[in-house]
Amino acid sequence: MQLQVADYVFLLAATLFVIAGLFRGLSGFFAFVAALVASTVVSISLWPLICLSFADVFVRGAVAAVGAIIVFGIVRFLVKFILRKIISQPSDSIVGMVFALLLSVALLYVASASAIVREHSALSTLLSHHLGLTL
Repeated sequence: MQLQVADYVFLLAATLFVIAGLFRGLSGFFAFVAALVASTVVSISLWPLICLSFADVFVRGAVAAVGAIIVFGIVRFLVKFILRKIISQPSDSIVGMVFALLLSVALLYVASASAIVREHSALSTLLSHHLGLTL
């Protein structure tokens, strides 16, 4: 199997995910995901109220972005604080690294569903044949 440029890009991204997962840990990973979901839900939920309150489109976007950032920060802090109390540090880092590796494999799986990616990536082609993905 000859690796192509897309494969090296994927391997570099996977390596960066694993290193970040090692330092961020499982608590940081879950805190990031929870904060991302919470900030998105709050921004979407409050968008009609923001549209009624502000006429300028730029101001609407700025208010939604600032609100999302504030919610993101609060939720991330709370989730990370709670999970750090539950999970001890060495296992937190190791499990975070494993979850980051699983995230990398999931991204490769999603990329394998695209015929364009399969055409330019030996790893994606191998995974799609192994999983029986045909498009």
